[in-house]
Amino acid sequence: MTYFNANQEAAINSGILEMHNYFASKNVFHAIKRGTITSITESNNHNAFYKNSIQNSTKVETETSGLFLARAYYLDKGTEFKEIEGDQGAVSSNPKIKLITDITGNGFLKDAKDVYWDDKFYDIISAPRKHGLLQNNFYNYYLEEVK
Repeated sequence: MTYFNANQEAAINSGILEMHNYFASKNVFHAIKRGTITSITESNNHNAFYKNSIQNSTKVETETSGLFLARAYYLDKGTEFKEIEGDQGAVSSNPKIKLITDITGNGFLKDAKDVYWDDKFYDIISAPRKHGLLQNNFYNYYLEEVK
């Protein structure tokens, strides 16, 4: 049994997304991912087929990054330990930020090594939790400042 018809649900979801985008537009985050490992060959004797690339080349890891928008909440600093939603029994000594982002931000965060925001670096300390009012359009992440 539903209380809203399809048009009403679409209007409500559109309004929620518009409100999210309004508040998220004030918080631009930068996700840094581990990129691909590239072998740079410095020798004419290199032959990848015989796997002698270890002696004749160097490996370089390229980091990729991207910008995304999210709503950010500083968590209560009065609690010494907080349970992180989405992980089985995971606790953190002082999680700093709760992020709510859309599918674009989730695409950047799911493989991110670090997150840069407000001149600080953060680690992701939880698995994403999908949620929403009528549709699960948003993802919660918890971040902790890297010291």
